[in-house]
Amino acid sequence: MVYCDGDYIRLFIERAKYPYIDPTSFTLNDTGEGCNMYTSNKTHVMSMIPLDRCGTTVNENADLLTFYNHLNTEVKKTETGITRHPAVEFKFECSYFRTSTKSLMAFNPIGRIVTRPTGEWALFNLSFN
Repeated sequence: MVYCDGDYIRLFIERAKYPYIDPTSFTLNDTGEGCNMYTSNKTHVMSMIPLDRCGTTVNENADLLTFYNHLNTEVKKTETGITRHPAVEFKFECSYFRTSTKSLMAFNPIGRIVTRPTGEWALFNLSFN
């Protein structure tokens, strides 16, 4: 499952579906500082991937910005040492509209709104003694 927000791509991986993955071996396109952020519980492993680092690339067109990355992970060793999945790759993307419209549905002023007429300009002469 992928959630897109303003700064990160959040990737949720179900442990029941992928019981053999090892979150401690997660790597992204770039392994720089802060690029292996993950948390886990009994049901999911969640990774936060920044939009502006860690190998995330962007494709731009007239309407959308689409950010891409992929997460690689090794699998846990089995008792026999034999596995059908030596490594797993999760490819993911998030798309955002290039422009958006914000509207104000209601406006309730906190206090009284005061309007003042525009003043007229005058020329003053000051002299100091």
